Amino acid sequence: NPEVPFNYQLLTKLKRLDPLTGFKTTDAPRGKFFNAKSLYLEHYDYAGEKLNAYNGILKQYYLKNFLEVEGIKFVSGTYKVESVRELLPDDVFPHGIAVRLQADDFPAAHVDFVLPCPADFEIPAEHFRVGDVIQIQESATCAALIHVEKMEEDHFCFTAVPLVIRKDEPGYTLYDTPAGTKLQVAPPERLHLGTGRWPISDDPGLVAKPLDEPEPDPAGEQPEAGTDSKDDAPPADKPKG
Repeated sequence: NPEVPFNYQLLTKLKRLDPLTGFKTTDAPRGKFFNAKSLYLEHYDYAGEKLNAYNGILKQYYLKNFLEVEGIKFVSGTYKVESVRELLPDDVFPHGIAVRLQADDFPAAHVDFVLPCPADFEIPAEHFRVGDVIQIQESATCAALIHVEKMEEDHFCFTAVPLVIRKDEPGYTLYDTPAGTKLQVAPPERLHLGTGRWPISDDPGLVAKPLDEPEPDPAGEQPEAGTDSKDDAPPADKPKG
């Protein structure tokens, strides 16, 4: 069970667990894409031990690079940025950006969108801001579900990480942020599972700035937020407990 922190450390030390693998869009594992409402309805009755066991399975699949796994759950859809922070060396993913998202059309569903970057990649100063609207694309991202957190008032937060590598090489593309900057996205050599911090995005360490309070720009211009159109989604009604 590599999802157990002690086991993961031992297996990686003994080199009995293959490193995490990224994919091209053409060879990513197959799975089913879920928007905010379908994610919520799929997991509404998960709680307690059932949810803990389920989260263990999700992480095990990810750590084993989804080998011989069918029915992978991928997150997709259009969301608004609630907060964003840059990852620290002692986070589960040691370098990159974690963005907390919320679905406008189904506000009880939040997404903990984790964009791991190579250790030597310099994260740009501008990337995501509170209020930006972004789209998690399907095959271009393959954002795999790796954790589900039940929150207060029957809200859920779904942690997703892209399986598709983004880099500046032939056959690949970089990830475009709403600020117009670009990111390299790739799995790290090793995770820090012992932190136990799920979801990964949170209030501490926020570097986001609200769209209605931008910093002064000497040129008098401000970068535009993402302009992706919203998906046609069902109403934001949620099932009663």
